[in-house]
Amino acid sequence: MEKRILALILALSLLLTSCGGGTSATTMHLRKTEGTVGVSDGEGKDIALRDGLYSGYGVDTQSESYAWIDLDSVKLAKLDEDSEIAITKEDRKLDIEVKSGSLFFNVAQPLADDESMNIRTSTMALGIRGTCGWVVSNGDRGAQVFLLEGTAEAQATATRERVQVSAGEMVEVTVSESGETEITVYPFAEEYIPPFVLTDLENDDALSAAILEASGLDVLNPPDPAQRLQEAYQEIIAQQTVYDHYAAAGSTYTANGISYSADAGLSDAFLTDLDGDGTQELIMVFRFYSYRWEESKSNIGIYDAAPIQKIEVYGQSMGYPVLYDTLDVTACHSDGLFDVNQYRLIEDGTGQAIRLYANYAEGGVVFENLWRFSFENRTFNLLENYGEPQESDWDWLSDEAEKDEMAQENLCPAFPDDVRRKQALLSAFVSYERYSDGPQRIYTRLIDVNQNGKDELFMILDRTSDGLRTEYYTWDGADLERTVLASEPGDVVYGKLIDMDQDGSEELLFIMDDFQAVAYSWKGTSWERTLIHEEVLTFPYESLYRDTVTGDVFLYDTEWRHAGEGEGCSFSGLTERFEYYYSAGDFSANGNFDYELTPDELEEFYQAVEQYQRDLARFELIEYIPDLYQQGNNLPFYEQLQPTVDEVRQQLMSR
Repeated sequence: MEKRILALILALSLLLTSCGGGTSATTMHLRKTEGTVGVSDGEGKDIALRDGLYSGYGVDTQSESYAWIDLDSVKLAKLDEDSEIAITKEDRKLDIEVKSGSLFFNVAQPLADDESMNIRTSTMALGIRGTCGWVVSNGDRGAQVFLLEGTAEAQATATRERVQVSAGEMVEVTVSESGETEITVYPFAEEYIPPFVLTDLENDDALSAAILEASGLDVLNPPDPAQRLQEAYQEIIAQQTVYDHYAAAGSTYTANGISYSADAGLSDAFLTDLDGDGTQELIMVFRFYSYRWEESKSNIGIYDAAPIQKIEVYGQSMGYPVLYDTLDVTACHSDGLFDVNQYRLIEDGTGQAIRLYANYAEGGVVFENLWRFSFENRTFNLLENYGEPQESDWDWLSDEAEKDEMAQENLCPAFPDDVRRKQALLSAFVSYERYSDGPQRIYTRLIDVNQNGKDELFMILDRTSDGLRTEYYTWDGADLERTVLASEPGDVVYGKLIDMDQDGSEELLFIMDDFQAVAYSWKGTSWERTLIHEEVLTFPYESLYRDTVTGDVFLYDTEWRHAGEGEGCSFSGLTERFEYYYSAGDFSANGNFDYELTPDELEEFYQAVEQYQRDLARFELIEYIPDLYQQGNNLPFYEQLQPTVDEVRQQLMSR
């Protein structure tokens, strides 16, 4: 009896050894199956489904079939339909080869130091320490790994290149037809989680919560894909420097976290289905600084459409934006004389093409060249390049056609009203500095001319086609507008900034080249022009005097007569004019000293001289006016009145 029992134990031991393929025990087993699932041993022979899986075993599924595998107490795998894996385990080292299809894995606890778990395909190997995700094998053409939680290291089999993958990211290995291997990492969105994974996650609230915390992927309440993509596009736009052609050249400023620059930056951003695939792409147009002065226009120097620097196209991959292609527009010009500064979207079969125009306006539109690019397979392709425009190309440049052409909503960040107003005013100021042959700016001040609560840029300009010009600039929220207050013929030959009427504000006093004197006074709501002397003087003004009684300032000129006969002078101010003189002519018939005055006449004459001197004693000299015939333009006056760009910028930004 004892011999029979011993023989039975020995036979059972041999049976267990042969079933384990050389392994005495295993913790791997099929937890559940659905549909048609097959298991094969290490020699590839089909065997009946058993609870235990051993090293060398393979598992495969048919259509609409799934297999849940416990690899041990903390490692779970799920095989998708139409998939096949092979399992190899030696001691505490586990390898799973995904031969085809997809495998979901969830390692609930980090592996011990002496443990390892690798998932392989023919093109990629993934080392796992404790994470959750799934693997897709595309055979010899590549593979993909998606991580929902934790981190892992992936390696391309052919190149040995390694990359780190984090939760919410996928790593993809692609093998081209020529055998070139590339490994890249991308983010992915909730809608790309396949159903065979999603069904298990939806039944595991704890795991779904852990995934949300680790990756931001909301498995249970996924966001709207279109809205999320648009928000991602907006983030890309918000990170760009925005081109502000009204800002002063070389200036940059930041408002609400957006950087604005006059040198280069984003000018247009909109969504359109460029390649005709049914989804919208993000088109971003970048421009750079360009300025042309056109004195004949109503505004300050006209800014033509600034040259286009580049056009970027973003599309989506796995629910997130990726840069498809960049069109280098700076390469599209002829001899450097014309820059590309216009573009238009045109229908091109199932998609759209981008047409570029190199032109400028000078008495009408003059085209230099045209280009047309299609966008196929996420790449720009030159379709046509012709030097002369078609007849229809002239039509779209009209205002109405241009509005139709840009019907898409411009997603570029809005310019902040207050900051851009200041930048636009500063640009008006700087423009005179940049245009060497233009008017000479002789006075600049920030004043609320139209009493709208915002300062305007007030300037007086000399050496213009119509002489002296007074103007101010306002910003209406979209454009810079110029208002001309007055013009004076001729050039300024002398000027001074001085409070002539003692009202607490300085007047601008000018003497023109015909020696008429004019002053500009700020009266709280507008600038008031005062012609100090209406007639052209025979003798130029000699000096500035102050009335010691009232403090008012006057222009002074004298008229000398023959020696001994007398002298006359005038004091011309903003509100009144004084004339003083003495003359022998008042005391004699012929008005000269060729004869002797009577004693009474002589006494009256001396009294007139004394009164004349007493009248003059009321005034004190401020300064002599240079000899206007000899000195020409009063350059020290210009230097006195001209603030620097930095000074005007500081004034603007402090208000």
